[in-house]
Amino acid sequence: MLVGKDYKIETDELNVTVSKRSVARKGANAGQETWTNEGYFMTLENALKYLVDREVKETYLTDLKTVIAKQHEIKNLITQLKEKGWKSPEEVDRICEDLIYRLTKGDMSRAST
Repeated sequence: MLVGKDYKIETDELNVTVSKRSVARKGANAGQETWTNEGYFMTLENALKYLVDREVKETYLTDLKTVIAKQHEIKNLITQLKEKGWKSPEEVDRICEDLIYRLTKGDMSRAST
């Protein structure tokens, strides 16, 4: 499942894997799109929380208190999703994209669950 334009989550019988899109700069594959595994997780919830942490660290947020508050807020939304029962992969993808968009724009007032 794609999460935004630069990340994807894949699952197998052992792991949930988070990968990041990149473009090879050297070698035989120069200029071609590649996916680099960034993390292996036991649950989809943990993979999503990782992406939240990653996105927060890459945003404009520089105040530590604000960063921690945003991380906590989004992780609570992920927990609520889990408690309600995960929806279809398409719905989870839409929710993730919405969370990342609002996180990077600093607008967490319209949390979708």
